[in-house]
Amino acid sequence: MPDEILSEDARKREAGRQLAQAIFDDPELGPQYRQLIAKKFPNAKSHMPDVLAREAGSALLNETRKVIESDKAERERERSERYWESEREGIMRDPELLIRKEEMPEVERLMKEELIGSHRTAARLLRATQALAAAAPSADPGDMELQVPGRKGAGGDQFKGILEDRDEWSKRMTHKMIADFRAGKGDRWL
Repeated sequence: MPDEILSEDARKREAGRQLAQAIFDDPELGPQYRQLIAKKFPNAKSHMPDVLAREAGSALLNETRKVIESDKAERERERSERYWESEREGIMRDPELLIRKEEMPEVERLMKEELIGSHRTAARLLRATQALAAAAPSADPGDMELQVPGRKGAGGDQFKGILEDRDEWSKRMTHKMIADFRAGKGDRWL
């Protein structure tokens, strides 16, 4: 009876060994199986050259990927720098804008603060604000005198007398308009 049990036990072991060998030699499952064995039994790696090669290849592949990514990032940074430099040069050469190199930080400050995406638009805003600042009246009250048509040489002779007697002026202008329309010259009032 023990021989029968032993032979049954030996048959199971042999079947298990054959199954393990079949999995080990399988092209799809084998690499995964060997990787599991190497993880569980690190000393067994020396008997599995494909696992050692795969680990070395994986390390080399990871290192190569890092180099490629850093090169890609460097090229992207250089391309971006060239683009922005060409944008800066473009607004400095633009005869309409004529931005000086000293004004470039102000243009870029406007881009950041006003969320403007192009140097040209920011340069136009800078020039517009400079033009408005140059044209702004001074704080001297004498400079802020209101010019009224028909008074003190401000032009608009048809408005002479409007401030002295508004009712008389409007009657006179109404009669003048009616007379012009009757005479066929009313187009000037349209």
